[in-house]
Amino acid sequence: QSWTGPNLSPLLVKEAVINLRQAFVAQGGKILRAPPTEEEKKKEKDREDKEKAKEKESDETTLYHVLDLKRGAGEDAIKKGYRKLVLQWHPDKHPKDRDEAEEKIRSINNAYETLGNPIKRE
Repeated sequence: QSWTGPNLSPLLVKEAVINLRQAFVAQGGKILRAPPTEEEKKKEKDREDKEKAKEKESDETTLYHVLDLKRGAGEDAIKKGYRKLVLQWHPDKHPKDRDEAEEKIRSINNAYETLGNPIKRE
């Protein structure tokens, strides 16, 4: 013997669907869920913390890359790399590609502003 489920009339099913749709619209179209458990909250917080750490690491890596430095370079190396690139990309040295040179200088200055300041670097 196999179970075939409850014997519901099509009229009852139709009425139940209408009631569910009305309840859904009454909630503003949002599906209500049970509040998260402590374990779920902890997992969500851990996931957010990992994402933030990954973004910060990515940003720092990009800043070091702009100055052609390895991650964790010291203050002297940062200053030296900055000066070298500023001289290399000075807009007066690139009259044909002045816009590109100015954009490079902006990104170099932004990277140095962050990495050159020990407080912002951390």
